[in-house]
Amino acid sequence: MLMVVHRNIVCAVADIAENDGQNSVNNDELLQHNDGRANGHANVFGLVNNGAMCWLNSLMQVILSLPAVKSTVRKCVAEGPNKYPVMAALDKFLAAAEINSGAAMDATPVLTELMRTCPGFGGRQEDAAEGLILLLDKMHPDVSRLFESVYRMDIYCDSCRDVMRPNVGQQAHNETMIYVPIERNFVTIDTSGNPFEQFLAGHMSRLDAWPCPKCGVVSDENHAAMRIARLIKRPEILVVAFNKYDLKWRGPEYGQNIE
Repeated sequence: MLMVVHRNIVCAVADIAENDGQNSVNNDELLQHNDGRANGHANVFGLVNNGAMCWLNSLMQVILSLPAVKSTVRKCVAEGPNKYPVMAALDKFLAAAEINSGAAMDATPVLTELMRTCPGFGGRQEDAAEGLILLLDKMHPDVSRLFESVYRMDIYCDSCRDVMRPNVGQQAHNETMIYVPIERNFVTIDTSGNPFEQFLAGHMSRLDAWPCPKCGVVSDENHAAMRIARLIKRPEILVVAFNKYDLKWRGPEYGQNIE
C-alpha cells in the first residue's frame, strides 16, 4: 500500500490486490459500472484492466491526484517530447483524462512504453512501490525531484557501541519513498510525540552481514548493526510505502542514547 502526501494533505492511497486474476474485472463490467456519464458525474471514470495491471492503475490514480506532477510532466514533454518516451505516453494519458467525459480509460500505452524500455518488467502482477520507482526513473529529473526526500545515513555497531559517519560526500541519501513497517513498535530515534511522524523524521533499520570497519565484527542475529536515517530535506510529495515484508526482528533498545 502507498500513501501519497502533498503539502501535508493526503492526496491518494494506492493499494494493489494480492492476486490480480481473482480481483480483476472484464472490460464490459468495468464499462458498465464505471461509466461516469451514465451516473451523471463528469470526469469520473474507471481504468480498464487488461490483466495484471492493478499496480499500474493504482499509480495512475495517484498521479491523477497530483497537479504538481501533471504540470511538470507537461512542461518537460513540451521541451523534449522524444527524449523520454515513457513520460510522453504518460502525458498523453493525463491530457486525455482532463477532457474525459466519463468513459473508462486504458493505461496500456504507458505500460507498453515502460515494458519496451525495461525488458522483463510488466506483463505480470508487479509491486506498486517498485513500479513507481521504475516509472520515475524514466521521467525527466524535474519530475523525480518532486518525490525526493534527503536523509543523512549513519551506521551504529552494537558490538563496539560506535556510530560510523560516512564520508562527507556520502552522508546525504535521496529516497523516493519512505518504507514503514506494518507494526505498532516503530524503531525511532526520538521516542516523544506521534510514532509515525517520528519515524519519518528519523528511524533505523537493521543491516545484515555488515562488517564493521572498526571492530571487524560482521552483523548477525547476535551482533546487530543499524542504519540510522535522519531527515534533512522534506520532499514536495511524500510517498509512504507500508512494508508488510519488513523483518520481524525488533530491538527498541537500539533506539536509545544514540546522538
